[in-house]
Amino acid sequence: MTEQISVVIVDDHALFRRGVSQLLNSDPGVTVLAEASCGKEGIDMIMRMTPDAALVDLHMRDRRYHLDPGGAFSWFANPIHHADRIR
Repeated sequence: MTEQISVVIVDDHALFRRGVSQLLNSDPGVTVLAEASCGKEGIDMIMRMTPDAALVDLHMRDRRYHLDPGGAFSWFANPIHHADRIR
């Protein structure tokens, strides 16, 4: 039996998110838990759903929540935000 890998996709392009989600879900070992359209939404989903992995667009601008690409990347890359879930 294969271990399931859970994923959250964070990208501001809906067509890309849907395509990647369909591709990943076609693999029996992968489950896409959610798709987020902005960095803030992605952060919230990751904190709530605790996926094994997150596929994040690092060039996404999130002006509504003042997260530039570097700001969102800094949050995702900083282990202090999710150290209790790192395996």
